[in-house]
Amino acid sequence: ENVPAKTPVTEQTQPQTAPATEPTEALTAVWARAAELGEAECVFVYDPAGREMLYCSGDPGDKLYPASITKLFTAWLALRLLPGDRTVTVGWELGMLEPGSSSAFLALDSRLTVEDLVRGLLLPSGNDAALVLAAAAGRELAVDRKITAREAVALFVEEMNRAAEALGMDGTHFENPHGCHGENHYSCPEDLGLMAALALEDPLIRQTVALSQVTVTAKTGQVHTWTNTNRLVRQDSDDYCPEALGLKTGYTDAAGYCILAAFGGERTLVVGVFGSGDSESRYETALALYRSAEETAVQTAPLHGDIKQRPRE
Repeated sequence: ENVPAKTPVTEQTQPQTAPATEPTEALTAVWARAAELGEAECVFVYDPAGREMLYCSGDPGDKLYPASITKLFTAWLALRLLPGDRTVTVGWELGMLEPGSSSAFLALDSRLTVEDLVRGLLLPSGNDAALVLAAAAGRELAVDRKITAREAVALFVEEMNRAAEALGMDGTHFENPHGCHGENHYSCPEDLGLMAALALEDPLIRQTVALSQVTVTAKTGQVHTWTNTNRLVRQDSDDYCPEALGLKTGYTDAAGYCILAAFGGERTLVVGVFGSGDSESRYETALALYRSAEETAVQTAPLHGDIKQRPRE
């Protein structure tokens, strides 16, 4: 995502304690607080361990544009297809970058491991890293390994959609591996919750999204220092939260400012904020939802009585 960074201000924010309330009161308190802060299009709280939506401001199947949060699924699928220590050469897929794309500043013909490309994908939100990983994984799927970069990326996107369908994510469709806007590139709260759960179960992704910054050296000598776009895990940020486990931010004009954030308090919870009007309010809303969830009956009971869980394959 292309969002200017704010001047870092160090501030550690501790969650406040409060007596538990009944689910109906918790519902009112959580949504009122979220609406007050962000005026987001959709917010939700998801239990990744139980694969359960605990609270959603709308229908869990409502269409949302995921923006760069797409990259969580790109990373997850690429790591199912490629070994982490595989060396990949950056190729002409760089020519597929859209103007204004967020970038890991990869150089043509440089060579990096799959693990380092995942870091370049998830920390600075590199659209170039997404395309390089997609091309490498697409060629792994291809009968003819000499297919063009564009063909390889298209094959990987087809596999993204096939994998999403197999997982029961029938509210999701991908057009690309990075999340640039397309009318047919969409997801929904329930599927995004599952996406977060899958990401948290992968050791490399979970470790990566919790990093504030990382420096990697390509096999060809280029040195990259990548800073996490997620201010919740950065101790130099006034949005820092010690309980934050990371995950992913996103932004496009159509999607607005988004975040899919994991927190580890009494138990791991995932909070989604989509369609926020500005960058800062998504963090404020995510933190408010997490604290409300920890302080109320969200810990023990779903807040949205109408939610029906789809079976997962």
